[in-house]
Amino acid sequence: MMKRIMQIMLVFGVLLVALPGTSQAKIVSISAGSSVVLALNDDGTVWAWGSNLHGDTGTGTTGFSVKVPQKVLIENVKAVSTGGGFSLALKNDGTVWAWGENEEGQLGNGGIDPTSTPVQVKDLSNVIAISAGSSSGYALKNDGTVWAWGRNDYGQIGDGTTESRLTPVQVKGLAGIMALGERGYYAVKDDGTVYAWGSPESEELLLTPYQVDGVDHVKQIATGEGLAIYVKDDGTVWAWGTNRYGALGDGTITNKMPFDIKKSPVQTKISDVRDVSCKAWHGIALKDDGTVWEWGNYIDGRLMNDGGGSPLPVKTDSLDNVVDVSTSGLYSVALKNDGSVWGWGMNGENELGDNSRVVPKPVMIFIAPESATPTPTATANPSDTPLPDGSLKPSSSPAPTPYLSASGIPSPGFGFSTVVILCGILVITSLSSQLLTKKK
Repeated sequence: MMKRIMQIMLVFGVLLVALPGTSQAKIVSISAGSSVVLALNDDGTVWAWGSNLHGDTGTGTTGFSVKVPQKVLIENVKAVSTGGGFSLALKNDGTVWAWGENEEGQLGNGGIDPTSTPVQVKDLSNVIAISAGSSSGYALKNDGTVWAWGRNDYGQIGDGTTESRLTPVQVKGLAGIMALGERGYYAVKDDGTVYAWGSPESEELLLTPYQVDGVDHVKQIATGEGLAIYVKDDGTVWAWGTNRYGALGDGTITNKMPFDIKKSPVQTKISDVRDVSCKAWHGIALKDDGTVWEWGNYIDGRLMNDGGGSPLPVKTDSLDNVVDVSTSGLYSVALKNDGSVWGWGMNGENELGDNSRVVPKPVMIFIAPESATPTPTATANPSDTPLPDGSLKPSSSPAPTPYLSASGIPSPGFGFSTVVILCGILVITSLSSQLLTKKK
């Protein structure tokens, strides 16, 4: 009897050690663009959904908007950023890759043709951070320098010209930079000061970076169409720029022409903040306690058409345990600590999944399936041999999409590892039954 018990214990031990457990991928960061959403997995893969007119999802296809999140044809990614119809991904090796629209050279590959598969941005290495603007891309190198490419009609490249750049050029006069602005053309130095360039709201073109007066102790900054919002290292939030619909969040509001433009920062009425995002007349903040707050003309089904706005931050309903937020101005997304992605606002290109045109309260859009589950719209060729431009070749037949629940949310299903564990349990049960029979 003792021998049989030892055999059962040995089999059970082998199953626990040798067989893999269920590998559940987890989303770790998100980025909301003008009409597409990116979600980065902890395994280095990227998911995308929303508009796909110019191959915005990076899945090797073009056409109608994508309702169900699909895998982008790229791996080993550690950061993502999406902007106005194009997206950027930073790989673990310090290279930058791009896909989507390319009329202004925003893909940085030397051409102006759009691409539905990621291509490498030329002449960039040792990159530690990226930022996608409306039609310009930005990269921060490990030596503290900033590089930019794409549209440059109002000096957003920062190289002293107004000529668009099809490949990266160095932004002049910047050194010791530790962070990029969320939408580009802003940078935070290691001493907490902020530098800006380009001037879309002014007749004067600021073609090279200048230090923003009265701004210090900054740890993160977001910008969007005449509005800048930043977080100081003490958790307070400050803003300057247009105050239409109360976009500054200081309790004041200006909706009549001419709009009140604050040229120096004012304090937004919120504290204990660790992250902000903004676009046009809308600000959003993530507090240390995991709650989300919004102000200005935030699109939640209430303030969209009434011409009003909220000049003070308002807590977003039904959201807690949030670790990342991002907004396009028309819709917002939030990432919870369990890896689930939630969204609300306008749903013009299915950025919020297969829901109604206006989603007034946050709904869960996506949670990653098991990493062993094949999910991309187009997969790499069997040998995983890169094409000449470094991208992966799409297969001729699409791979299956994630399993969906009734709400449209992918559910894990039964992966290979789950099946193996169940088989192991059956073996142990069989051996136990034999033991009991012999004992009788």
